Amino acid sequence: MNDDEVIIFSKDKIGFIQLNRPKAINALNLNMINMIDAALSEFENDDLIDVVLLESATKRGFCAGGDIRLSRQYILDGQTQEMYDFFKKEYNLDGHIAKYKKPIVVLADGIVMGGGLGLAGHATYRFATKNTIFAMPEAAIGFVCDCGIDFLLTKIERHISLAFLLSGQAISANDAIELNLTDCVFPKEGFPQIREQLLKAMKQENIDAAIKKIILKENDSSKTTSLSKESFSTKVNSCKQAFSGKNIKQIKNLLEQQAKSEQTAKEFYDILQKHCPTSLSAIIISHDKARTHQDIDKTLETDLSLAAMMGKRDDFAEGVRAVLIDKDQNPNWQPKCQNEVDEGAVYAQIDK
Repeated sequence: MNDDEVIIFSKDKIGFIQLNRPKAINALNLNMINMIDAALSEFENDDLIDVVLLESATKRGFCAGGDIRLSRQYILDGQTQEMYDFFKKEYNLDGHIAKYKKPIVVLADGIVMGGGLGLAGHATYRFATKNTIFAMPEAAIGFVCDCGIDFLLTKIERHISLAFLLSGQAISANDAIELNLTDCVFPKEGFPQIREQLLKAMKQENIDAAIKKIILKENDSSKTTSLSKESFSTKVNSCKQAFSGKNIKQIKNLLEQQAKSEQTAKEFYDILQKHCPTSLSAIIISHDKARTHQDIDKTLETDLSLAAMMGKRDDFAEGVRAVLIDKDQNPNWQPKCQNEVDEGAVYAQIDK
């Protein structure tokens, strides 16, 4: 057994980074972020390393996100600078992965959520079992969707991106392919075989071609990219007009009207009604800004600006309390009404 929260080693020109905090489903604390970033820098500058494999050392899941309990405690203790530094280092890590000079392969199973999606989503090649679920549930805890996910979602249609971000719904690995959050999906029972195939591919002279061959084979054999009646994209497309609204007020109003006759619209509307009003506004504003520049660095700059703002608001501490601490699922948002949200303050924070 290895007690390190991140296991780091190299073999056969492959750098291995294994998340190893099983009790927290590999939720990222500052130590883990620093260890991963340092390992990436070391492998990047090592001529004997050709490729990096990022995976979990535990079967509990890939990564449940950033350690938001810790972030909440920073705020409760008045340590706002410590909270800011945490998010800054986390987002720097996401940017490091997105712009890495060597191939990074992610092999995921189980939960990929929040900050975990920041790790997995920006990698060069992204593999996930059919048991993997993806989610950005920040609107439910009074925060904003971060870690550069907006950048990934600019590659797909806006209404689908917004439905994913605003609802915080967990989606399947097949859905994640449609949303540009993973590249290849395979059966969970095939995990050992795929990992072995990847390790062999990483030893080839042309690593990229060898890995792409595995992706094509697996996706073709399981037909993962075909849309079903139950897919997330299909459900969202039935509410396309609503989620095409220019702001959250319009989206909510359109969903409310459609909900009178369609169950899917009602489900989305009911979810949004429970989420933090300020978070919903900030999520749309930040996503639309990402679409204007489609630049990972600028997206992460926006994320950090909004994290500094949203993290200090009472809604964040209250949301984490309601969802993770007391688990009563009954947060007291301030303001409660969407019409009372100061969107001007959100724009001002982004434009600083």
